[in-house]
Amino acid sequence: MKNRLVHFMINRADFFKVALKPLYQDLLNHSECVLDKQKYCLFCMQWGESFPEEKNSGILFVGRSVNGWKNGDFDSIYNAEDQMEWVEKQWGSKDRYNTCHSPFWRVIKKVSTEYHLEKWYKYVAWSNLYKVAPSLGGNPDDFICGWQFHNCCRILQKEIELLSPRVVIFLTGKSWSNPFLWYLNGGKEPSIKHSLDWGSDYTSELMKIGTFYCLATEHPQGKTEESHVNAIIELINKTTDNVSSMKT
Repeated sequence: MKNRLVHFMINRADFFKVALKPLYQDLLNHSECVLDKQKYCLFCMQWGESFPEEKNSGILFVGRSVNGWKNGDFDSIYNAEDQMEWVEKQWGSKDRYNTCHSPFWRVIKKVSTEYHLEKWYKYVAWSNLYKVAPSLGGNPDDFICGWQFHNCCRILQKEIELLSPRVVIFLTGKSWSNPFLWYLNGGKEPSIKHSLDWGSDYTSELMKIGTFYCLATEHPQGKTEESHVNAIIELINKTTDNVSSMKT
């Protein structure tokens, strides 16, 4: 209760920063012996300016890692001026990364606009399982994932605590998300409340961990997007008796 009161007394971004920065310091201190700052980049979660402040509200999308990102320390990448809005700004871009070409962002936008028809990016949040990734693109290899795994678990847990979303959607594939889901569930396998088959041979699963729901599904690359999006939306709708309350 005390933390929630402090939250409303100071800017939300400042509140998040105070909570997250020590965890990132632990991550980077642990990485000093192996991290080449010219080759690897750091990522911090982003949230839209209208992401709900009510507890257990909103959607947090989680990917594997960034696929190419700017280099910088925590202070320089945290709370970017156009966070989340940049996805829409670069939709169809001809001179920068074109987010419309990304199956990951296309699925996120299609799911988000089911609940937020206008300026969808203002109401959702985005993070990644792994916070350190190659600057030029691609997922971190097994070695880089291994040394950062525990600290990234701690950071993801804190992100969920701070944002307090209703649903956390893991667009990662289960081999990527399962270790994090076990961590979030106190080292135990989460129980599946609902599952839906879609596409040729894929399944999306809905679990509840504490006060929030986790939706584990495939990474969108190379998958049938319409059936994937429909499955995600159907599972999200199973988290509430009043779907209209999630819409703006």
